[in-house]
Amino acid sequence: MNRIVNSLYMLHIALCAAVLFPFVLAFRLAESLFNQLYYLFSFKIAPYLLNLYKQSRLWLSFKASRVISAFMLFFAAFAAKAEVPASVTSAITGAVTDVGTIGAAVLGVIIAIMAFKWLRKAF
Repeated sequence: MNRIVNSLYMLHIALCAAVLFPFVLAFRLAESLFNQLYYLFSFKIAPYLLNLYKQSRLWLSFKASRVISAFMLFFAAFAAKAEVPASVTSAITGAVTDVGTIGAAVLGVIIAIMAFKWLRKAF
């Protein structure tokens, strides 16, 4: 009985190996191909293309267009002046004392938290 079980077990292992071997082989080949392509692109092709791009005039024009668009945005922010209604202006000036009170309270809470952390670390 023991010989039959062993032979069936060996047959089972042989069948599993025969069925799984092509998949394992295909996976190993695909993994090897992926690793080679990744190395080739990361360390050979991509730096070469990046160097070509940086040496071309397109890179310089791209940098120039970024600088120009930044200046345009900066000056457009100063040029846009909207008309503020008088009710909004009076509400903002009336809320100055409230903002100061809230700011002092927030500052006091932050100082209290930092003092608590400092005392907790000290003891």
